[in-house]
Amino acid sequence: MSIDSYSPCPCGSGKKIKFCCVDLMPELEKVQRMLDGQQRHAALDHIEKLLVQHPGRAALLAYKVTLQSDLGMVEQARQTIDEFVRLHPTNAVALANHAIVLAGDTSPAAGVDRLQDALEHAGKEIPLPVYESLGALAQLLVLEGHFQAARAHLTLQLRLHSGDQEALALLARMSASPQMPLLLKEDLPMAEAPADAPWRAEFNAALEFAGGVRWREAERRLAALAQRHPQAPAIWQDLAIVRGWLANEAGEVEALRKLAALTTPREEAAEAEAVAQLLDPAAADDVVDELRVTYEVGDVDALLTALNGKDRTLRLPVEGLPREEGTVPPRAAYWLLDQPMPTTGVDIKLDAVPNLIGNVLVFGRETDRPPRVELQALRTDLSAAQTVLGQLAASALGQQTGEEVIEHVPSSQLALNWHWRLPDDTPREHVQQLVIRKRRDVVLNRWPKTPNKLFGGRTPEAAAADPAERLKLLGAILLVDLALESQAAPGLVNELRARLALPTLQEIDPTQVDLRRLPLLRLSRVQVQKLGDDDLLMLYRRAQFAGARGAVRKLASALIARPSLDAKVDKAAVYGSLASLEDDSAKALEYLGQARSTAQAAGKSCARWDLSEFALRIQRGDEREASELLRHIQTRHADEPGVGQMLMQMLYEAGIIGADGRPTAAAASAASAKTQPPGIVVPGAAAAATSSGIWTPGSEAPADGAKKSALWTPGMD
Repeated sequence: MSIDSYSPCPCGSGKKIKFCCVDLMPELEKVQRMLDGQQRHAALDHIEKLLVQHPGRAALLAYKVTLQSDLGMVEQARQTIDEFVRLHPTNAVALANHAIVLAGDTSPAAGVDRLQDALEHAGKEIPLPVYESLGALAQLLVLEGHFQAARAHLTLQLRLHSGDQEALALLARMSASPQMPLLLKEDLPMAEAPADAPWRAEFNAALEFAGGVRWREAERRLAALAQRHPQAPAIWQDLAIVRGWLANEAGEVEALRKLAALTTPREEAAEAEAVAQLLDPAAADDVVDELRVTYEVGDVDALLTALNGKDRTLRLPVEGLPREEGTVPPRAAYWLLDQPMPTTGVDIKLDAVPNLIGNVLVFGRETDRPPRVELQALRTDLSAAQTVLGQLAASALGQQTGEEVIEHVPSSQLALNWHWRLPDDTPREHVQQLVIRKRRDVVLNRWPKTPNKLFGGRTPEAAAADPAERLKLLGAILLVDLALESQAAPGLVNELRARLALPTLQEIDPTQVDLRRLPLLRLSRVQVQKLGDDDLLMLYRRAQFAGARGAVRKLASALIARPSLDAKVDKAAVYGSLASLEDDSAKALEYLGQARSTAQAAGKSCARWDLSEFALRIQRGDEREASELLRHIQTRHADEPGVGQMLMQMLYEAGIIGADGRPTAAAASAASAKTQPPGIVVPGAAAAATSSGIWTPGSEAPADGAKKSALWTPGMD
């Protein structure tokens, strides 16, 4: 990269070098030549010598920080940043570097505040280090769960430089991630002041700052307006938005609650309340403790004999159990069931399906510990689990030696989820029906009867009779709707609203709304038959980008039914989207077949859909079909770019081949394992003990067990 006297000065003044640090120009050129030649250590040494001659010069300190960071000299870079800020407290580059340090050491909100200092002192031209700090801070904000602030900083980056691929990629991953609640994937629209409002000029002046980079100043002005005009919804709405950008969730919640109380359309008020509940720590559920209870064991072999092969236990493979590095694995592991396992799952009734109430880990003697048993269970299930364990192995079980809390589980998460174990021979079609019935049961019967901290410890049923709790209840139900959004359960939450005598949500006439400003959560209610082709395609792409699964299902089905869109969209990809969203694996296979035939009719390769079907066949345990498809892929698509690599990755992840590319001993069992849709216990699988049900916003993990860190791998659900 060349540097000349008309380049922006690296000191961060916003001026050209010619009008700022022209005396350093020859040395800066020399440093830049070293950087172009990848001579970072030499460049740093040269900067150190220059700082002896020109102590405290901002341009040199800016280079020094960058070089130390690039070379992994973290502590040295921190010291340089401290010196930089001390010597140049209004320098935008110094402040931007300090913002990243504060975000990591103190809090992301502190980093946002300091970055606002940098942007306020940057002038009209944003120095490159300040621009880059927007993306670095956004990544830290994502990791800490400040999604709105992260999105705002990335969006600002793209406003300043629309071609920033790194910012675009991170924004796309955030939007597509199933870990981020749909309500937090977009801001409320910025409100406008009423034409006759006496405070309109002040309001618009505040929005000028919000539309630029000085969000803190916009927040200060809007907050002052809110104090003087507390009954103006537009002020509270825009104040909530800007506070979200600043990672000030407490202030955002306050503004959202004010907005909800002032908003006449009930749906808009409920949405504001739902966002407030997502962000407000005080609205968090009561929790149920998950406990680990430890017992002495005299005769481990006798204990294993007592637990093996019983109709109230399910033995698990110990190889895949999580454990700390360096610890000894248990000799055996079991799930405990709340009722005996039926001999068959054919025509099994819902109330006959056993639930998992705890797991037992049996440890032999270790160097520094005697043999022991660890029982892990929710506090609500502990008594039942202890009873089962005592009935099976009382004679081999010693005294209880300890009890500790290992996790806190939100009560609403428990109300909307379940753990069960189906007999091995349960037909797939019957499993699907059981899931639907169970889902209805937990939404319509269990959740309304579960006490909730949000309603002062009362149940949603009790809160429904209190007009003062109506808005909070509507917000809470909207979060249930949000949790169900990833599952094919249309109309279920409306049925819940009707049972609680609350207003139901109706279909939306697209001719009566601004479709581009329609909230993501409402897209699934649009009357697709009234949409023109362009609007249908626009909404589909918007829903697809945001991972709005319910809307994608509905819009995709409408899209593939229109011949007029054949030339405007890759319908094979649309069928593929429907397959990826389908809980019923048989239906998913149908969609993949349609994707394949559509691609072939268009003269395109069907390798993508063959690979997708191959992965699904392995998951289902369709050994014969998977083998035939494998041969087809190897014969017809092996020479296509990326196909061989993807196929090998699938085989490796399925355990069919090892890291060396050779078949593993477990290949046969992996190919024949019978699996069910995510969240459903796998009939015939050795470790058939998984969560099932509905992921609730704010819970530790969605129902399939994916953790929050999976934000960077959207689609794994």
